[in-house]
This record gives sequence, structure tokens and C-alpha cells, in this order.
Amino acid sequence: MEHTYPLVIFPEGLKYIADAKPPLPSRPQEPKEPTLHKPQEPKEPTKPDEPMNSLGCGLSIIGFYVLVYYFLKSLSEFNRNHTIDTIAEFFPFNILFFAGPFLGVFLIYGHFKYRDTEKETHYRKLKKYEENKRIYKNKLKKYEYDLANYKLDYQNRMESYQKNEYNDFLSKVSKFEEHKKYLYSHEYLYKYRKKLLNDFFEEATKPSNAENKYLEGASERKIFQFLKGKSKKFYQNLAIIEYEEIEDFYMPDIVYYDKKNELLIDIEIDEPYLTSDGSPIHCIGSDDSRNDFFINHSWIVIRFAEEQVVKYPNQSYRFIKKVIKKVKEVDFSETEFRYRVDMWTKNEAYKMAYNRFRQSYLRSNLSNRFNEETSINKRLDEGFDDTRDLAIEMYEKNITYNDILFDASIVKEDSSIVHEEHDSLSFLQPKTGGGFKLYTYAKKYYDLGLNVTCIHEEENEYNKHTQSKLKHPAHKYIHLHNQKQTILELISYNWTKSVGVGTVSGFNSLTIIDIDGCTNRGFIKFLLKKLSLPKNYEWVTLTGSKKGFHIIIESPKPTNLDENQAVMTYEPAGSVNHLFEKIELLWRTHVVLPPSKHKSNGEYSFVNSFPKSKPRKVDTAKLMSVISTVVEDETKIIGLTYRYNL
Repeated sequence: MEHTYPLVIFPEGLKYIADAKPPLPSRPQEPKEPTLHKPQEPKEPTKPDEPMNSLGCGLSIIGFYVLVYYFLKSLSEFNRNHTIDTIAEFFPFNILFFAGPFLGVFLIYGHFKYRDTEKETHYRKLKKYEENKRIYKNKLKKYEYDLANYKLDYQNRMESYQKNEYNDFLSKVSKFEEHKKYLYSHEYLYKYRKKLLNDFFEEATKPSNAENKYLEGASERKIFQFLKGKSKKFYQNLAIIEYEEIEDFYMPDIVYYDKKNELLIDIEIDEPYLTSDGSPIHCIGSDDSRNDFFINHSWIVIRFAEEQVVKYPNQSYRFIKKVIKKVKEVDFSETEFRYRVDMWTKNEAYKMAYNRFRQSYLRSNLSNRFNEETSINKRLDEGFDDTRDLAIEMYEKNITYNDILFDASIVKEDSSIVHEEHDSLSFLQPKTGGGFKLYTYAKKYYDLGLNVTCIHEEENEYNKHTQSKLKHPAHKYIHLHNQKQTILELISYNWTKSVGVGTVSGFNSLTIIDIDGCTNRGFIKFLLKKLSLPKNYEWVTLTGSKKGFHIIIESPKPTNLDENQAVMTYEPAGSVNHLFEKIELLWRTHVVLPPSKHKSNGEYSFVNSFPKSKPRKVDTAKLMSVISTVVEDETKIIGLTYRYNL
């Protein structure tokens, strides 16, 4: 149930396995049925025309003009007094009279010059005509035969089709259905999903021995000893170490490790507050990044409220056993637990602290452990606000929640918190808190050759015009595309206010493959393989939204792009459009790096481990070739600016 303990969180890959079915072979295609076609009657060839007699035409034209001439002459004699007028009236005829004989002579000349060629051409046409006529007669006979028998031929072909092709098709369909029934049978599905389950857990990140330098709850040791007495598969002091030089990792309270089946479960015991000072912890949403970290490494997470495992240890153990049994049976449905506890908000945790709620169920022999619970979170400080500081002071002075309700003046009279202003240069060397964490990461990125940026959530002159301050540097950064950052410049950023760290592509040919709308890690491994990168390539990050990945490499920008052309955007090819929404090649942009804060309150993280070496080099031609196999090239958009990246 949502927002109640115990909470069981499965990796997305396991949820897929629960409904996974083996791929089926292609269903047999039904053969095409014979069709009834009436034969087409052949067309009779046309006999060629006789060649034109140019001699006769020429003599006819000359004779015509002779007659015209004598006609005009007799007309002129009839009207001798109007000879000039008559000639003028028949001026057009005079032109025709002179042109006509020339045309006739030309035709007569042509007749004698080309008569042999015309005869030869006509002879060939006649010969071709006779050949075509012979073929026509044969076709006509076949047509008459086909016309009389085409229906009978269709019946014969249909009988053969039904007896052979169609019966063979039905046989194949029957075998296909039998095979499908077998593949989808309960027994085979269980074996298939069990194999997927084993493969999934085989990919899980294995823990390392680690010294617990973080918070250990007052009851955790006793709970662990109880569980260890039930099974040798429960461990403490195991963790996933991302990067040894950054002493920053998640320390599970208790680990269930089935080495034979490679099943790993992070078992967390959540307390509402610290008994040492009343600080609220494990409030709703505060452990989301931690949970995501483990499930992204293929672990299962089980979270109990401390109250449950202290009051009902045997029921809690049986609950863990039930979850493990159901997982091995590829069943990820909800597991019942009789004694459920609602998760708490920060205000509810304050109230429980004021009323000493934990002391109501913890045994008195644990009281010596109360002061050992410090304000250090199990990974890093969460950060303290004024309200929390005030609550801690009241807790230490034994002022309860009910006291505040009846006398609000107590808060004013007993509160003596002093807020000190930071010295103008105090942020240059952060020593504690989130700023120190991010500065430590920034220094490691710098040592690996990256130009590093500092991100603030608070508005300033550099980020005030951006759509999201969580994705834009809080300082000048354009010059970092072209020149190496100095260590003094890196230190000069205000890391005290930082909520994120980033880098810029373009410098030293740094390039980012940004895969948006993707949760399929198998697709990422496919791209890595095609790019000749190891499947556990370190420079692969999961975005804070958990719906995208960045693959960071060194690959020179294509020479056909201008300096200001910063990004190439592609839509997926049809065969893979269910795997991602778009791919962007970021040549000259700002990019957010782990463990920066995301607007969803999640964190960017590395899929495998913190990098120990610089990004690998990939030839530009190879990069473009690989990308072209999964995108529609005609959808390419080249962007001129790209201020920040999800």
C-alpha cells in the first residue's frame, strides 16, 4: 500500500519479468488461393499502308497550277482595260502560281530519289505483318481453347490448392498453435520467467565490505542480531561503493544476500526522528533517491518502520521470507502484513519527537544508544532549516508539542538561535553539507579533464532568464567551451549554495549522446556495444527524471557543422520508436552531471560506478553510423543554441 510500512520496492525489470512471455515464431501465412481469370482475346495486327506516290502528287500539283494559269489568262483577255487591277486583285494567286510548280518538282524529285528505300521499308513492314499475323493465329487458337476450358482449369487448380497447399498450411497452423500452447503453458512460462529472473539478478551490482561511518539507529543492531539468528544470509557493513576516492556511499541498514541465487535486498529500518536531538528523518519522499539507487543496481528494497520490527520481530521476519518466496516464484504482487504503519511527514515527525514516541516502544536497555544517533544521514546531510533548528532546541530543553499548543510564548522566550552571516570568502573552501559534497564531485570531474560548472536553485544574474535554474550554471561559462578551466576559477564558484554540478560539451571534443524518454537499459547496452564501448562503461548517467540517459564520450564535432551549431536532434526509427522518444547529439551545450538535483527532487546518477578515467574516444564517423541505425535521418534538426540539457 502506498505511504504505509512495510514498503517493498521492486526494480522495473522485475515487474516486466512478471508478465514476460517468450517470443513466438511467425504464424504461418495462408497460401494465396487460385483466382478465376477469363482469357484475354488477342489483338489482330494491322496491315501497313501503301507508301505515298510522290510522282503522281507532283504531276497533279503542276497540272493544277497550269489550269489556274490559263484560267487567269482568259480572264485577263476578257477584261483588257483592267489588266493592272485584275493582276492586283489576283496577287495572292501569282504567289501560289510561282510556289506551286516548285513543290511539284520537289515531289517528283523525291519520288525518283527515295522510291527504292520506300519500297524496302514497306517490304519489311509487310514481312513483319505476316509474322505477326501468323503469331496472332496461334494465339487465337490458344485463346479459343482456353476460353472453352478456363473454368475447368480453375476447378483443377482449386482442388490441387485445397489438397496440397492449404492442407499443408492447416498442418503448420496446428503445429504453431500446439507450440504456442506449450510456450504459454504455466510450466514453461514459469521456467522462462525463472531464467529471466536469474539473468536479472546475475546483473545486480554486488556489494563490497564497508565500514559504517553513518547513522546506525538505536535498534538496528538488535534487529540484525535477531535476523542473523534466523538465517546466515543477513549481513551488515555491506554497500555499493561507487568511487573509492569519494567517501560517499549508501550504507544499507541490513542486507539479505542469497549468493546462490544472487538475490540482494536492502532492508531499511526507518525511524521518525533521532533520539539524540529530535531531528526528523525518513519523511515521505526523503528516501526516494536512495531507493532509486538500489533498484537501479537491481536490488530489491524493503522498508520497515522501526516500531514494526521492534514490536513484531517474528512477523517482520516472516514478511521478508514471504517476499523472498514470492520473488523466487516470479510473483511480485503485494504481500500482506497485519501491523501496517503510516509513513510520516516532517511535521508529524516533529510531533512524534516532541512526545518522545520512540521511547514508548524502545526498551530501556537501549537508552545508552540514544545519544549515539547523530544528525549524519545514511549517506549525506539532508540540510537543516530554521524550523528544524528550533525544533531541536526545544527537544533538548524537553519542551513538548503540547506545551507549544498551550503557550506559544515559550518559543519566543526559550529560542536563542543565532544566524551567522557567511564571510564573503567563506564559500571558497566548503567543509560540510551539500556544498562540500558537490565541490568534492566537481574536483573529481576536474581531475578527469572536464570543465566543471556550479548550479544554484536560487536566482542570480546568470540563471534568471532560463526556464530551469537546475539545468543552468550560476556563473559565466561560454568561454569553457574553448579553453581549459583553472583550478582557481573552479574554487571561486559559490559551492555553499550549490545544488548541482555540470560540464560543457565541445571542450576537448567532449560529446554527449542524450537519449530522452528511455527507461530500457538493454537499449543503452546495445548502443554501447555498437560504439565498441564496454557494457559497464562508466560514463553513462541516468537523468534525474529516471526517464533518460546520457552517454558521455570524446568525439570531434562533424566538420560540416558551424561553430554555433550546437545540437543534432533525431526522432526514432519505426522499429525502435517504443524504446525512446528522441536522441540528441550535444556538441556545444551545458550538461548536468551526477549527483545534481532534479526538479522532481530526484538526483542524476551513474548507471554503473563513478568514472575512474576520462571518457572514451569514439570516431565521429562511427558515432554517426551507429546513430543512423536507430533514427530517421530525415527528422534531423540542427539547433543553433542549447542553453541547458535535461
